[in-house]
Amino acid sequence: MEELNHVNQNENKGIHKPDLNDLLDRGDQALMEVIMRDPTHAYRNLKHGDTVDGRIMRIDRDEILVDIGAKAEGVIPSREMQTLSEEERAALKVGDPILVFVVQSEDKEGRAILSIDKARQEKSWRVLQERYERGEIIYARVKNYNKGGLLVDLDGVRGFVPASQVSSISRSSEAQKQSEMARLVNVELPLKVIEINRNRNRLILSERQALAETRESKKRRAAQFTSRRRCSRRGCLIDLRFRRLRRYWWRRWVSPFVGDLVVAGQTSRRSLEGWG
Repeated sequence: MEELNHVNQNENKGIHKPDLNDLLDRGDQALMEVIMRDPTHAYRNLKHGDTVDGRIMRIDRDEILVDIGAKAEGVIPSREMQTLSEEERAALKVGDPILVFVVQSEDKEGRAILSIDKARQEKSWRVLQERYERGEIIYARVKNYNKGGLLVDLDGVRGFVPASQVSSISRSSEAQKQSEMARLVNVELPLKVIEINRNRNRLILSERQALAETRESKKRRAAQFTSRRRCSRRGCLIDLRFRRLRRYWWRRWVSPFVGDLVVAGQTSRRSLEGWG
């Protein structure tokens, strides 16, 4: 047994295990690539502006510790989670997944400084860009106003609605405009994005355009059901059933060609815009 140990010791003397710092000094590229492919050395190279998925490790009064994978952890200070409501903050639990934005890659303690607010903002910019390209109407609550118009918040992104783009704000005196804008605080408005520039943090919206499109859409869909009563040389007497209007039924004589579209007593889904 002693002879075997003596042999192993002699063999180990001839084996040189390279130190990681030696490899760095020597610039041994091949070995470094092997080490970097090893999961035990898979360190994440974080930089400012990265948005990463993490998992909550600890929740303190003034900060949240987050595991962001690959042997890296970061901290979310209270100043970087202002957009969380009290209910949202109370609902956070250890082990929950969380999306964070890298504010600083490393502090004095070697931890990354992370932000929930900026992560939400970055995600919101992407969603807003998609909705702008699709021409969708969005809804936002008025948070405040200034001399030029209304200020709205869209999940962390501040948007501006010029007074000229709000239907309920008159073009009278400045005092009257300010009074009308004050009444709109905390009111939810339908809006359309008319200008978006992420690099300049610029988001301009219009309530007038949103309302105009909504009215046009309702007009196209207003009369969707027709029921023909009788036809003569004069035309056809039909009943119209309106959706989203106070008047539920409407009876009217329309031109004779309608008789070719419906059978007496039959209900048909058709657009009647421009008839009569």
